[in-house]
Amino acid sequence: MGRIGRPLSYAREPALYVRLAWQAARGSGIAGYDIHRAEDGGVAQVIEAVKSARFIDRNVLGGLRYTYHVMAYDSSGRHSPPSNSVTVEMPMPEAAPTRTPEATHAD
Repeated sequence: MGRIGRPLSYAREPALYVRLAWQAARGSGIAGYDIHRAEDGGVAQVIEAVKSARFIDRNVLGGLRYTYHVMAYDSSGRHSPPSNSVTVEMPMPEAAPTRTPEATHAD
């Protein structure tokens, strides 16, 4: 089972999603990649299995921290060692300005 090549990298799109990319694993029989994610220091869990060496996580919330790593797997279900981990802190969305109701006076 080959190791994942170039370190896992990310691009954070402002409070919308996280884009992950890595170099494809080397070796024969690579069937895909499991994407692991931990939320705010929790336990990492598989959130998706993909065939290509990129993934977009659209299920993120502003104000939370996410840590990702990737593992390749082959058709027999064997996994590679995990890639490096990357941590992404999602910004809080900007709140819409609030309007103060104007007082009304009865004449």
